[in-house]
This record gives sequence, structure tokens and C-alpha cells, in this order.
Amino acid sequence: MKATIENRLLQSLAIMTPKNDVRAYLNAIYINKGRAVVTNGHYLILVRTPEFEGEDSCYIMPEWVKGIKTDKVTIETVDNGIMVNGVTYPKYDQGRYPDYRRVIPEKTSGEPAQFSTKYLAMFAKVEKLLGKGEEFDKEKGIFVSAPGMLTIHHNGENAAIITSNASPDFLGVLMPLRDSDNGPFDTPSWAFNREEAAR
Repeated sequence: MKATIENRLLQSLAIMTPKNDVRAYLNAIYINKGRAVVTNGHYLILVRTPEFEGEDSCYIMPEWVKGIKTDKVTIETVDNGIMVNGVTYPKYDQGRYPDYRRVIPEKTSGEPAQFSTKYLAMFAKVEKLLGKGEEFDKEKGIFVSAPGMLTIHHNGENAAIITSNASPDFLGVLMPLRDSDNGPFDTPSWAFNREEAAR
């Protein structure tokens, strides 16, 4: 197997890779048949790798890619391990990866939902990584870094889809909080005390 992935996409996978999951295969980036994926069961990131050859699959540890500065990263399975940008690492063989495709909805309903702020913060880091490169600022007369923008496509109590305007090869999936109270709420009076404000 040989795959070439944009570095910013691979770094986004590295950010979201679980570190201490008891299911050891989830602590790595999984690459198979033109797709790279990470998940912890509550969120998932899927990256398309158009430059992909062969039928093999492999696991990549996030620390193997964190220091890479090149625009693209080449990953290849070799006899004695996994080669990442020319550096060979031992194979991380942790069994069969789960079928992540089952949790990806074909459509979303648009019905709003609540999400874990912890996971939203992680996706915010991904958003920063998936910048759109540079755009020309007419007022300043210079090129400036243009941030990417993630969009959450709400899906009620089902998994939401997250897309990026910076890359058609990126897709996120985020499970909503199902036990949160989204209904009516009486704000405590100390926050807005009308009598105090009138004085």
C-alpha cells in the first residue's frame, strides 16, 4: 500500500486520535482503500486520499507525523514496517478496525442539537489547521492567512456531519448530547434583576 495525504489533513487526524483508548486500534490513524480515519465512538474524522495504491491497510501513530513540515506526506507499507516520508517505523498491528461507515449518515435533517464543548474545541483546532492558504487583503495590500471554516450540519439526535470549506477531502461526524436539557429555562433573577437596574 502507498498513500499520499495532504499534511494539514493528516495533522488534523493526529489531533483527534485518541491516546489511551482500551481498544488499542483506536489510538492510531487507520488508512485503508483511499481513506484515512480516526474515531473514539463519539466523533469521527474521515479524510479521502486520492493518491492511493494497493489493497493493504495500515495504522499510523500520531507522533510519527507531528513534526513533518512538507505539504504532503507519503505513507507506504514495507516488509519491516510502515514508512512515513522515508522514515520506517515498526508495524502497529492491533487487529481489525471497526466498520466506521455504519455511523456516517447519508443525509442530515437540519434539526438542531447540543454537542460536547470538549469535542467542539478539538474541532476548532482542526479548523485552524485546515486553512485555505493565503488570500490577498486589498486594504493592507498583502497576502494574509485565510482560516478554513467548519460547518456543522445538524441532525437532531442522530450523528451530525461536519464539513470544511477548505477541503472537499475532509469529513467529520459528531454525535450529539442526548441527555442534555434543551427545553425552556428560567434564568436566575440575580442575572438580570429588573428592580436593581431601575434604581
